[in-house]
Amino acid sequence: AQQCGGVSLSVQWDGFTATYTVDGTQRSVFEPGRVHFDGRTGYAVVPLTVYGWGGITVEQYIYAPPAQRFTQWGSSTHMGARPNIGLVYSPSYVNSRIGFEFTTRVGDPYTGQVKWYTTSFPSDRWQHFVMTYDVATRILRIYINGTLWYQATIPADEYTILDIPPSSSIHYQRLVLGASSAIDNFAPVAYSYLRVYSRTLTEQEVQHNYRNPNSPVTDGLEVWLSWDSFRGNVWLDKS
Repeated sequence: AQQCGGVSLSVQWDGFTATYTVDGTQRSVFEPGRVHFDGRTGYAVVPLTVYGWGGITVEQYIYAPPAQRFTQWGSSTHMGARPNIGLVYSPSYVNSRIGFEFTTRVGDPYTGQVKWYTTSFPSDRWQHFVMTYDVATRILRIYINGTLWYQATIPADEYTILDIPPSSSIHYQRLVLGASSAIDNFAPVAYSYLRVYSRTLTEQEVQHNYRNPNSPVTDGLEVWLSWDSFRGNVWLDKS
């Protein structure tokens, strides 16, 4: 606490929110800790297979620069090779937006026609992004800051990333941050945390995690990478 010109100021920071009090009035600003990838050479590989899961949730608190700054394609939080999932950075996006794609193959998991399920959302700000997909209902949902942003139902004849055995390709053995699963198409992005669940979180659970980043739902939690578990060139899994 400090006294400045008659104003009493104290600040507390828990790694996600700075709370400051000015003369008894409490206010908060959000400025999370982060691990940043440069969009040129930086990336992280998370060994992971999702084959046979009954559902998946990918949750991340991320910051991406304005889309106008992108001069080439990029990807992050990427797994698979069509079918695949991933954030997409494209020079074609306008109005400071970033994309997300969930691709499938129709009829055959390796040679079938590729179908894209995509949405875009604003960049140049910290955002809580959650993707859920449930195998039983075949419903894909995207949440931004705890609110449903996009929803689609995947037809029964389409194969998803959860249908591809890891033995088929290295692309289905790892989740890559800062680049595509082929370790190319690098993208500038900062992560405060990333979590992957082997089930579909409910809307209420998504909202809980949004409001309680330090005490998330743990049922089905397979991967939890946080800014404060990064050590040198190793990212420790807190799950």
